[in-house]
Amino acid sequence: MVEFRDGGMFNPLAAGPYFEIDSEQVGGRFAISVSLPAAYHQTDEPLPVLYVTDGNVMGPLSGGVSFSFTLEKEAVVPCRPYVQVAIGYTAEDAAQMLSIRNRDLVPPGEPIAPSMYPYMRDHFGLPEGEMLDGAMDTFFASYADGHGDRLLEFIKKELHPVIAEEFRIDTNDVGFFGYSFGGLLALYALGEGDGFFSRIGAGSPGILVDDSVVFPRYADALGKATPTHDLHLHISVNIHEMEGPVEAYRRLAIGSLRFLNLVKAEPLPGLRVTSEMLPGNDHEAGLIDAYRSFVRSSYRL
Repeated sequence: MVEFRDGGMFNPLAAGPYFEIDSEQVGGRFAISVSLPAAYHQTDEPLPVLYVTDGNVMGPLSGGVSFSFTLEKEAVVPCRPYVQVAIGYTAEDAAQMLSIRNRDLVPPGEPIAPSMYPYMRDHFGLPEGEMLDGAMDTFFASYADGHGDRLLEFIKKELHPVIAEEFRIDTNDVGFFGYSFGGLLALYALGEGDGFFSRIGAGSPGILVDDSVVFPRYADALGKATPTHDLHLHISVNIHEMEGPVEAYRRLAIGSLRFLNLVKAEPLPGLRVTSEMLPGNDHEAGLIDAYRSFVRSSYRL
């Protein structure tokens, strides 16, 4: 007997509280999945909280991986337990996720990278010279009008208060991890200067143009010269992005290394910077290794 059902296979390591929340800051509805480590039920100690973008993918992928980090006797790099909050999209919005995530992850004013046009043509299966289709038009329209700053405000003003009320978290130990355009937003968040985040992970950050807004934003943060809190930034890049055939990813690697050089040469007060060049993965497959790299670097015991 064969019986097809809606939904996927149950993953006990990724199971956890789930809720949906409307955002006035963004003007959209988000799907939120919370992963609690075993230690959450074994101690009364407040735990760090980590907000992760691309939650529809990251939630299922990272469930078992994050569980293994906190097994002190087994883990290659034992890590401190943390509460993970995956920010994703509802079933109604998931079909348009490529465009909606541009709205939420691309910082305001970020220029469109010319190298993205041939890449997205290939992604959508459009031959060179053929007119853009509706999906491409929608993608680039949202790319040109990103409002990643609003997602950060959503996290701080709308989502975080709910998490702090419902779960036992350390409100002074708040992390943010993003990959690709999520990594670009992570570097944008570095310039916030409000002390909200204490750990930031930028996996293969989508710096695709020389005049990305993250460079002047970081310069502005340096220029303010105000006392800051301790902050850990971890940047990772996939080696194949540097060496592979896709121009957009080669430019991403160049931009990421340029930003890494900047923060190494001129760190903000209290900023600690780590990095890792990851072998064996292209951009699409490198998400989980980038996440692992950040967690092992930032939460290691």
